[in-house]
This record gives sequence, C-alpha cells and structure tokens, in this order.
Amino acid sequence: MRINDEDIVNVVNENELDVRKTGYGRWIDQKCTPDVVSAVADIVDSITHEDQPKDWFTAKDVWFSEYARDNILEQFNKTDPTNKSANAEYNKFYQQPLNLLAYSGILAEKKQGRSNIYHVVHPELLEFVGLSERHALRFLQIYIREVLRHSGLEDKFQRFFDKQDEETFVWLKDTFDDFCHEYTNIKRDLEPHRIFPKILNPLALEKHKLGTYRGRISKEPITYASLMYNSKNFRDIFSKKPKNVTRQEWLRMHPVDEKIEAKFKADSAKAKKYVRRFNDIYFGGRSELYDTLDKGPATQMHHIFPQHSFKELAGYLENIIALTPSQHYTEAHPNNHTSLIDLDVQEKLLLAKASTIKTVVKHQDMEQIYSFGKFAHVLKVGFDLDEPESEYDNYVSAVNEINLHYDVINRD
Repeated sequence: MRINDEDIVNVVNENELDVRKTGYGRWIDQKCTPDVVSAVADIVDSITHEDQPKDWFTAKDVWFSEYARDNILEQFNKTDPTNKSANAEYNKFYQQPLNLLAYSGILAEKKQGRSNIYHVVHPELLEFVGLSERHALRFLQIYIREVLRHSGLEDKFQRFFDKQDEETFVWLKDTFDDFCHEYTNIKRDLEPHRIFPKILNPLALEKHKLGTYRGRISKEPITYASLMYNSKNFRDIFSKKPKNVTRQEWLRMHPVDEKIEAKFKADSAKAKKYVRRFNDIYFGGRSELYDTLDKGPATQMHHIFPQHSFKELAGYLENIIALTPSQHYTEAHPNNHTSLIDLDVQEKLLLAKASTIKTVVKHQDMEQIYSFGKFAHVLKVGFDLDEPESEYDNYVSAVNEINLHYDVINRD
C-alpha cells in the first residue's frame, strides 16, 4: 500500500478530533518529536509482527521489548528501563507518542484495570510512520493541521503565519493557553508552553516560516533538525569537506558521537526489518540476485556498501539487498569474512537492486518503499561523487553510472 496525504487525512478523520468535545489536551505532547514518534511506531510495529505477536499491548510492553532495548536506548541516551529511577522519564518518552497514535486512530485504546492497553488499527500507516523520521514528520503535519481545523484553531495559527511578528506570536501563545485551560484538564500554566512548540514548529517548517524557540518567536525559519529530539544532523559533518578529501577520510578525521553511532545501528536494524518483510510479501522471499546460489529463502539482509565504512547509508533501504545465506557468505563476503567486499559482486548487487527498484516503481500497487532519488544518494555516497544526485535518479542513468564506475576501477 502506498500512503499519501489523502490516506493520512482519511485515517485521522475517522476519529473525533475536536479537542473542545473530547477535552483531551494530550493529543500531542512534549516528547512527540518526529524521531521519537517514528521510533515508538517502529517498536509497536515490531512487537506486533513477532513470532508470537501481541494483539493488545501496554506501554511497558513497548518499554521492555527486546527490539526497543537493542535499538532505542543508546540512540536517545536512555537508561535501562528496569532502573526504577527511569520510570517517570520512560512514562513520558513512550506514553506520549502512544497517546498521539491512539488519538489519531492508528491505535485503538481502552482501559484494562488501571492501565491503558493498545491495539493496532491501521498497520499500513503505523509502518509508514515507523519507517522514517520524514514520514513521521509528514504524518504529524497533517495530523496537527486536522486537529486544529476540527478544534477551531486553524485560523488562529494561520494569522501568525501571515503576520510573523512578535505581537501576533504572543497573542497566539496566549490564545492557545486559554484554549487548553478552558477545554481540557490542563490547568497549569507551564504545560501549554511545553506543548505549543510541538504544534507550531512542524507547521512552520512546512510553510518555511518563523516558529518558536525557547519560548519566543524564532529569529530564523524553523529547520528540520530543530524539530528532533536528537537535533544533531549527520549530513552537517560533511558540509565543510574539501572536494579532494574522500568522505571516508573526512569521517575518520571527524568521528561521530555515540548518539549518532547508535542511530546508525537503529536505522540499520529498522531498514533490514522492512526490506525483509517487503521481500517476503511481494517477491516470495526470493533472493534479489539471480545466479547459481539463489536457491532457498533470502534470509540475509546485506548492506551493499558496508555499514562499517558507509555509516550514513546504514538505514537506506536502497542500500540493502535480500540474499540467500550462500550468496551472502560466499559471494558478498568472500571466505565468510564480513569485512571483505568483492567489488565484482558489489557491482552485480547494485545492478540487481536497481532492477528491484525499477520493478517496484513501475508497479504502483506495491508499497512504494524504494525510490531512485534515494538510490541516487546511495550511489553518490558510495562512489564519492560530486555530481548532483538528479543526474542519475532514474533506472537508466543509475545503471550507466554503476557500469561506468566499475569499468574505471577494472581499467585501473
């Protein structure tokens, strides 16, 4: 299934969104940043697709899941959930996005004793949100806009976007405070101030407008990185790289910090999960590389450009290919040595992946998890190219670039 803006609008509008009627002030909250919402959606997707999937689950099922502990804790600098001192922080970090996913209708919610329990209602949209932070951001922008529209607040926010001055900003902030106090159970003055940026800034980014920063009107238009719980942007590392220095050399001179390393690890696990699921559903679990070793199920999700050398590409689905164990350990990694790459095989893998992407893009009834635009970025990073990605963001130009690159290597 291909999720578009209309699909998101239709799902969220299946529910009562008018806060004046529901009285629910936690429809969005302080921890509901795109990266956290995406991470929580991804965990929920995982625990409901296990060998023994959970039909109804609690917030603690999410906290204590093996997938969360393997992929989320380090990325967001969280302690082990068994630590009693972490309970309050985990309650916010996981509970607030779950509340949002339930209010939007992606999840169903009901009481069981004193706890809330949840059930997935729209698995395709949950997967969409969990797949990437940019997907989560698009979902949030549409969801926020629809809640504001139903709640009679849309024109108030639009007034600020039209005027973009201090006076209108203060008026909007006070108007939102008054709305929360009148229609919800939020009575403390500080709480609306914490929620307000999570509503205003995603919309400001969409409109390329000023938003809010540290309680005041921002001096510059809101940026993508500023919306994230972890605001460091890996691409910033390369912004000052000289052209005569390779990306790998530059990365060795400017190592990333532990949070970003953890994010690469989490993105890799997420990407492998979705590529394997997609391949099982649409290609019957067969290898994407057709050769003499392609017999049997493709259980190995292989990074074409290796994760240890191309960290930036760890989470790109276009850089991961489904192989059989024989292909993985005999061809992709000669002599079962996972740090070795056979360049002739790497060329074949890239051509095979390009073919997969071509098939998916051609058949719009398939879930559109791949794009040649992202594949072009994979090639640009993997080949350390300076040309614009748009020069090879289609099948023919991508294949030509792959052939040209390895022809040059073979001549050398």
